Amino acid sequence: LFDLSICQSEKVDFFSAENRVEFADHLFLQDDFLRAADEYRAGLLEINSDTARFKMALSLEKIGRYTEAADNFKSLFFHSTLNRHAKLEFYRSIFLSGKYDELEEYSRMDVYSPDEVRSEIERMRMISLFLEDKRISNLKDLFLLFENEDAAVLKNYYLKRQNPLK
Repeated sequence: LFDLSICQSEKVDFFSAENRVEFADHLFLQDDFLRAADEYRAGLLEINSDTARFKMALSLEKIGRYTEAADNFKSLFFHSTLNRHAKLEFYRSIFLSGKYDELEEYSRMDVYSPDEVRSEIERMRMISLFLEDKRISNLKDLFLLFENEDAAVLKNYYLKRQNPLK
């Protein structure tokens, strides 16, 4: 159990930026994303930590605050070792928000993402076409983006949506 006498004798500052980020990490691991985001935000007022910013953005994404999450992921694009992960999560936030036109626009302009991120972005873009019920011009190339089993499910889904039984 927590020994209160240790805290009183050492004068621990529970509200220091470092302790707030450490507490946020604990909340994040407990899937308490709302409180984790708030604690990360408070800690980031005093310290600059790419990891804390990334976890705050993930927390925001998990609670459905996609635009705020995307903005925070975007801040990690340059001069961060987490830029590749931040780009992927940035696109995922846009996808989850249902802003498919925005996803399309950003993906068209993005020439700097590594190949593994580009392929994930392309998968999200193609799934957005399914969800918007748009025609896809080159089905063969589309299904190459997915594993065999996933490709078969998507193909059946697409064909049923394009040719519903009357």
